[in-house]
Amino acid sequence: MLIAFAGRVLPARGTRKVHTAALAAFGSVIGAAAVGEVVDGSVAITATPRRPNPLPRPSSTFDHTRVDLVEMYPGADGALMRAAVAAGARGIVVAGTGIGNANPVVVDAARAMVAGGVAVVLSTRVPEGPVAGVYGDGGGADLVAAGIPAASGLPATQLRMLLALWLSQHEIDSSEIRSMIACYADDKEG
Repeated sequence: MLIAFAGRVLPARGTRKVHTAALAAFGSVIGAAAVGEVVDGSVAITATPRRPNPLPRPSSTFDHTRVDLVEMYPGADGALMRAAVAAGARGIVVAGTGIGNANPVVVDAARAMVAGGVAVVLSTRVPEGPVAGVYGDGGGADLVAAGIPAASGLPATQLRMLLALWLSQHEIDSSEIRSMIACYADDKEG
């Protein structure tokens, strides 16, 4: 799927609104360049983005599969994650700071959620760059060690939709979620 806006053709994967009011308000946050342009009403495609096999169509269970997005910030605790689970979330996307960091309190909450059968996936609030288990003391290294896979190739909002679609059609299985991330959400272009 491609998006044409303001004369540029962008891959849908990783594209999001990057400016509130600019004419060219959409861009890729995974570093993928435009794959074409529209000039004088003609479309010219200059590159082909990587396209994994299509995802299955959403079933009726998709509308009732709750996956929440919880952003990290200095001083965050596990309250929002616990509230998401109490509200019925089957999955949580943690949008960490920087390369995918939180703090020890959030790591403990995330570990408990995974042990309780909730799918937790690590992303970042930052528009570009990898998500990886690099830092300890509540950082991404501790989250990954707690069983939370890191996903680099989609913005947190798109990752939330991917996880919801996946969970609406599959049981929670950490190895299958890792495979899904490797196929659809890891940055293999940049």
